[in-house]
Parts: sequence; C-alpha cells; structure tokens
Amino acid sequence: KTRVELEVSFNEEKPNRTELIKSMHLMTHQKISARSKWGAIPMTPQNIQQSAEYLELLKTKFKIDDRMYAELKTMLDHWSQGDFTLADKEQDRLLDFLQASRGFSNGLATKNEEELFILNNFGPEYLNTLNETTYTSYEESSP
Repeated sequence: KTRVELEVSFNEEKPNRTELIKSMHLMTHQKISARSKWGAIPMTPQNIQQSAEYLELLKTKFKIDDRMYAELKTMLDHWSQGDFTLADKEQDRLLDFLQASRGFSNGLATKNEEELFILNNFGPEYLNTLNETTYTSYEESSP
C-alpha cells in the first residue's frame, strides 16, 4: 500500500529523526521525476513549517547531530522560500540518510508531471502547491 498523507504528523513524545526524514522524502516526490515513487505528502507551507518545528524539537532533545541538522534545515529553508530547484538532489540526500539503495531521482519533475502527480495523489485543491521557481530553473538548464 502506498503511503499518501495530506498532513505530516510526528510523535513529539518520542522524537525520531527517521520519522522526519521519511516525511521530507515523501514531500519531495511531488517535485521530482523518478521511475517509481512509493508514497506522497504534499509540499504545502503547513507541512514544511511543521517539519521545521519538528527538526527544532529533535535538536532540543539531542536526537540529531549538527551536520544532519544543518543539512535538513537548509532543505526546509529552501522549501519555505519556494525554492525547489534542488529538490531532486535533496531527495537523493534524504535517501542517503535512510541508507536506501534505490528510489533515486531522475531530476526535477516538469510542471505537467508535477500537476499530474498532485491530481493523482492529493486532488485539485492542492494544485496551488505548484511553484513556478522550480520550472523556470529547470527549463533554463534543459538543452
């Protein structure tokens, strides 16, 4: 069964960095191209903010080392600013943190690919999570 959730949820009683990394990974599925994707969480401002707050909780509770904290914070900062131009590389880095051996991206999704992903997984009310910043940079870097 594919994990599709509309809102991130975290166990604040037992903070766990893997929980955050998995949720962030599922959020990147909206923004990347890959042969297959298992699961999805929409890249909404609320989900990004909740993830950032949970990251701070992990730091406060000493559940994350400084290097990983800095990398995850940088990703979440990019996303909160509407910058998804590195989402494919960030997704692959999240998989590295999870010690995955498959599921790596083939680059950024096109606007049409992302729109289809949103419609298939979340519904039309989530089309507002499309971000022009992603496609401008993607199209400029394409031959």
